[in-house]
Amino acid sequence: MAHPPLIETHRTGKRTREWIVRATECQALMPHHIAHVGVADAAAPYTMVRADLPGSYFLASCSGEGCIYLDGRWKPCGAVLDAGRIVPNGSLQR
Repeated sequence: MAHPPLIETHRTGKRTREWIVRATECQALMPHHIAHVGVADAAAPYTMVRADLPGSYFLASCSGEGCIYLDGRWKPCGAVLDAGRIVPNGSLQR
């Protein structure tokens, strides 16, 4: 079953905290072709949709759990389930 069309989204819960450092702010990232790094303490209803991801993406969880829509299906992710997921360039990530 196909997933309905998704649009770019970044929705956070009231208690979500995010920290992002861009390569323009930390030049040590540039030689590794890392555009930015971030950490989120995500609270419901945290939702992020990247319909046309311009680069690869690494998602890891230190606690809690959630799910990621990848390769046409929902996959669980969380600290107990796995260490992380690599999302390839151009993938639909939600």
